[in-house]
Amino acid sequence: MSEESVSEKTGRKKTADPQNGTDPRHSSFWQSRYQSQNWPWDLGQASPHFKLFFNTDDTAALLQPIVSPLGGPKKTALVPGAGRGHDGAYLVELGFAVTCVDYAPGALETARLAYPDLISGKLKQMDYQVKDIFSLANQDAYHTRFDLLLEHTCFCAIPPNRRGDYVRMAEAVLKPGGFLLGVFWQHSGPDDDGPPFSVTPATVADTFQAGFDCRYQISAPAVCGRSGTETLMLWQRHSD
Repeated sequence: MSEESVSEKTGRKKTADPQNGTDPRHSSFWQSRYQSQNWPWDLGQASPHFKLFFNTDDTAALLQPIVSPLGGPKKTALVPGAGRGHDGAYLVELGFAVTCVDYAPGALETARLAYPDLISGKLKQMDYQVKDIFSLANQDAYHTRFDLLLEHTCFCAIPPNRRGDYVRMAEAVLKPGGFLLGVFWQHSGPDDDGPPFSVTPATVADTFQAGFDCRYQISAPAVCGRSGTETLMLWQRHSD
């Protein structure tokens, strides 16, 4: 069934139809983007904000509770809406056991081309699953499995009325005391005119604060040709 809304930018009715790939709640929307290589959110690399965070002693120390001891088992990380796999590949470099999840089969196909050794090689250092991220909250295999969730351009692609579902998923898959590290692109606009949908630090805080504590926040100019501002935030899941 299609849904109609009125765009405040154009004043015209917009019809979101999963059958023709215009409804971002359905995988066909994202699959059409990958098939046409229309991925303006993709930086061609991991977010520079993540790299700065992990390579700065003061901020990297905030994740000390989930740093693997020398010779110990790898800590686990989830990247929802992983796209072409750049952020996941960076976490592999840092020593994490990484699981990537995306709604569109085309995301996995393009990630395999970008990182064939990590995804399809003998060691298979990056496990890439084609799934609805919201379904993870109800799957025993993912329950309290991860030490870290890395968020980048997934939250802003979710219709605002499903952001609560995103938080419930994050709470379900993270271990008590686990961390969500996110780069949130500040984008303003009508809520029916995305993706990307409107995001501000205040809306992120309102969404996460019931189940998480904010441990760090900094805003900086957007990178790699994006306009506006991005905010990096570190949230820690409440302990049970």
